[in-house]
Amino acid sequence: MFDFIFCKEPDCHEFVVTGQKTCLFHAPDREKLSQQMLDRLLNKGPIGSLSFSGMEYNGVDLTRSRLYACNLANSIFVDTDFSNSYLQLCFFEYSTFIRCKFSHIVSKYSVFSGSKFIDCDFSESDLLHSNFVGVDARHCSFDDSDLYYSDFVNAVLDDVTFRDCNLKKTDFYSSTRTQVIFKFSNFEEAIFSREY
Repeated sequence: MFDFIFCKEPDCHEFVVTGQKTCLFHAPDREKLSQQMLDRLLNKGPIGSLSFSGMEYNGVDLTRSRLYACNLANSIFVDTDFSNSYLQLCFFEYSTFIRCKFSHIVSKYSVFSGSKFIDCDFSESDLLHSNFVGVDARHCSFDDSDLYYSDFVNAVLDDVTFRDCNLKKTDFYSSTRTQVIFKFSNFEEAIFSREY
């Protein structure tokens, strides 16, 4: 797991970039540090316990990445391809994803809560025990995916498809769903309300 060390700057509540004393925003040379972190990601080898939140990724090819217990929260991903990647206990909360591909990924215990997804593709993926609490997803596809025990509580889902998905124990409680399609999925095994 990455270190839970806060930036040394007063009143900053962001975690430090791995190996640094500050977060990315307060780093003396942000561009150089961003490029170093991006180079590590592009290496395609397994990456574990790294914290590099607040980055911007545009048109980056992260296919076949293997990320373990990494912190990429508060980041912006545009036209980024995560296809065929493995994500375990990774933190992407409060990030923005625009036209990103997550097809054929395996995500276990990863956190996307509070993030925004626009025109993203999660098709044919295993998203197990993953946290999508409070996400705002628009024009996205989760078709042919296994979402066992994943959590969409308080999510806003607009024009999102879950065709032919395993939704066993997937929690949609208190979510707002507009033009959401569950065709051929076992939506009767998902959770949409609470019984007290």
